Amino acid sequence: MQFDLSIRGLSFLKKNLNLESYIQSLSLFHRSQRKGNAMLNDIDQSYIKERVKDWKDRLNHLYLLVEEILFDQKNIVCKKTRHTILYEELMQKYNVNSEDIPILDIYKNKMIIATFKPVGLWVIGANGRIDILTESGAYIVVDTAETGKKPAWKVFTPKNRKSGKNLDSSLIMELVNQA
Repeated sequence: MQFDLSIRGLSFLKKNLNLESYIQSLSLFHRSQRKGNAMLNDIDQSYIKERVKDWKDRLNHLYLLVEEILFDQKNIVCKKTRHTILYEELMQKYNVNSEDIPILDIYKNKMIIATFKPVGLWVIGANGRIDILTESGAYIVVDTAETGKKPAWKVFTPKNRKSGKNLDSSLIMELVNQA
């Protein structure tokens, strides 16, 4: 089978095979190389440790932001008592120890209404992924910022996986109020 790689052919593939995220990932990869992010030969144990520390710092900052937004809400409590293990392929390859990553649970009237569960640091097209698990479905949160830059959290709702919204206080309040 031969593919037409003209603009028309790529448009057809993109439209019919849903290659949008793949093409976006390639674009992000090429941009990161031009901006000086680590190339494959620059990756070593210290780089992996640095990325894991950065991921934990970004998660902590996000959790603090969520806690701050919900601070004044009646009958709402945020807890970080559970953890997930981060031990991805690059960590194993470069002999970096696994890490406990906190999970943020949001309680309303002593019942969990939302859980922020980190899924992974190294994901295609993003700088980390978190799932927000709720009774109404799972929200996918990704950091679309380039490595080393201020996080740009985007949320893909259960009803709309194609276009993300910025993670902001109104979305956090929407999660709490729907419960």
